[in-house]
Amino acid sequence: MLYKDWESGRWDGVERELARIVLSASEPYVLLITPRHWSENNGVLIDQVDRFQKLGEEVQKSKIKELLEVGVSDDYMVIAGAVVDCTYKQEMMAFMLTYLNIPGMKPEYAAYTYERNSRVMLQMREDFFEEKHFNISIHYNGIESFKHSNIMCGLSKTALLAFGWHIEVGVSGMKLLDERGEQIGWFEHYCGSRSDMGNRYQRNQPYMQRWIVQKDKLDKSMREAGIPHSVERVVDFCIQDYE
Repeated sequence: MLYKDWESGRWDGVERELARIVLSASEPYVLLITPRHWSENNGVLIDQVDRFQKLGEEVQKSKIKELLEVGVSDDYMVIAGAVVDCTYKQEMMAFMLTYLNIPGMKPEYAAYTYERNSRVMLQMREDFFEEKHFNISIHYNGIESFKHSNIMCGLSKTALLAFGWHIEVGVSGMKLLDERGEQIGWFEHYCGSRSDMGNRYQRNQPYMQRWIVQKDKLDKSMREAGIPHSVERVVDFCIQDYE
């Protein structure tokens, strides 16, 4: 009930802030940002999502990448992103991650670098340990208390330390700052329109999340960290049938 009222815009002011606190007890970050409605394409994230599975794999990945980059200027790049869309019988979850293109590194290695979503909070601890990998961004998964409560993708602790970056969380959302405290990126969260009104599962509202960073700031951070490798991105997805 709380979530339904909040999503419908019934609460505002103090009540809305209180709702965020109550609803995000186990995932305390993402609901600091009220999801914006996706304004492109009449609110639809993926056209004819029920036919998506019939497309070739390369076409599927190209469409996901294109969607995640909508509205992002050439001076910026999506460093991590995820999109969830549904039909009446399936849910599709897709994501885009960024990694260092070291010798021998394969895109599929980067695509399957992930952590449990509970790790987001633990990253703030100085003694937090992350297994060795070459991803700048990683996929988070795990239990979500309710729809939209997960940060689906985020920046790895390894990359944050190497670049001297940190994430600032506040009532204005989540921002990515460099070691001088200058904002170089931010987190965005959108909800989309259901493309099939015959979908009987009310919870199946499409949504998208992404981290955007300035390209020149990323390049500068890599130079200062002495990293000689190029940055690459990988797109992957999975489709789950409902029982």
